[in-house]
Amino acid sequence: MASDAAYLQHAGACVASLATNNPHLLFDVHLASAGELGDVGQKFARSVRCFNNATVTVCRTDLLPADLPLRLHSTKETYIRLWIGELFPKHDRALYLDPDVIVLSTIDELWSVDLSKKTVAAVPIPGSTRPGQLGMPPEVPYMQSGVLVFNLQRWRELQYTERCLEVLARDPSKAIDADQDILNICLQGDWEVMPYYWNVISPFYFLTHNLGISLVELRDIQREARIIHFNGASKPWSYLSRHPRRGEYWKYLRLTEWKDYEPADRSAVNWAKRTLGPFLPAGLKRPRRG
Repeated sequence: MASDAAYLQHAGACVASLATNNPHLLFDVHLASAGELGDVGQKFARSVRCFNNATVTVCRTDLLPADLPLRLHSTKETYIRLWIGELFPKHDRALYLDPDVIVLSTIDELWSVDLSKKTVAAVPIPGSTRPGQLGMPPEVPYMQSGVLVFNLQRWRELQYTERCLEVLARDPSKAIDADQDILNICLQGDWEVMPYYWNVISPFYFLTHNLGISLVELRDIQREARIIHFNGASKPWSYLSRHPRRGEYWKYLRLTEWKDYEPADRSAVNWAKRTLGPFLPAGLKRPRRG
């Protein structure tokens, strides 16, 4: 995992869900950051140690160059997975999870995916138009990089860290979504496509674009979700979150040292918005301009 201090609470909920739903597996959890994590890093480590099937290492990495292109709310930590071969020099396989995911099932199928001829396993974003934007064939699948299984031996042999950095240096404008775009460019044709239920991102619940799938398939994906990914704007730790699976986040957060956390935006005004909003006329919901 990779996170700055601000997202460690959510990383804690992620690990709690992973360990709780996989009691038959032993997890060696590594969390890397580009900065100092201080007390909150210790809080995360203590939360992980509450589970008897998980060990934890929290470390700061100095591998990242200073000029990485950052957009929107991305941080340097977004790029850490590009150095995964160096972070795990003696391992053959690794699972990467974004901090804002919750695991709802066993991961045996995900972990044991056949990577004998591929470097990475990932879930595609249906209906994505990003390949065309990146100069790739528009029909190729575009991976979502929040859940990845790495064949580390192949990653190192094919020098993907160096190849990704070359693309970044040559054309940083390609990093629209930070490392995700770079991974798609460099790993084109070299990643295994996994079922959608292994990374159910927000567009499956909020139709931000045409997914190109039927309503029946969409309902099946929502029902069979094994990993919920709270990407996008509606974060479950926000009091005003509208995500229909936000309760899963709170369920597992209560198993960590953040069990007493209350949303920072919880207030009487926001209570009224959330409680009464659905019953207000449309004109009253719109913000008034001064």
